Amino acid sequence: MNRNHRKIAGIGLSVLLGFMTSDFVRGQAQGEERFIFLHLRMKDGVITLVKSSTVSGALKPQLRADKTGNIQFEVETKAGVAQWAGWMDDPSIRRYEYPDPDNPGAIKPKLVQVSEAEFAVRIPVVKNAHYLSFYRLETAQAKAPALPGTQAAKPAKSLIAKIELPAVADQ
Repeated sequence: MNRNHRKIAGIGLSVLLGFMTSDFVRGQAQGEERFIFLHLRMKDGVITLVKSSTVSGALKPQLRADKTGNIQFEVETKAGVAQWAGWMDDPSIRRYEYPDPDNPGAIKPKLVQVSEAEFAVRIPVVKNAHYLSFYRLETAQAKAPALPGTQAAKPAKSLIAKIELPAVADQ
């Protein structure tokens, strides 16, 4: 009887280990959500792709969903049709804070424009996605309030860069 318990325990352990090391448990199941992590560089206003990797898991929502930045990025098809969009602040503008010498206990902010900056963008894996386009939004128009009973006008945007996305298997 003791020998039968060992055999059953051994078989159960083997099945469990086999299941745990399968592609399903490791997150490679069909239809699982994935996103692309893009490491980018902006130098003198030109954006280039440094590195990219596809990661399993759900794309977290943007931290500041209520506040948009002055740069919009869109995942687009080859024809230029936007399939997904996100916003960010300009990575070439750095905000520094320091103690105000004239007002003890207060903090003074300072914005500094840098010529080179590295940043990361996360985008979902989208079928037929071919480009990631970056647009600068016109801030004056974006912040203008809409008249009562009307819809706010879409802010004007100008293309900064269009980057070809790396091929993703099983897109």
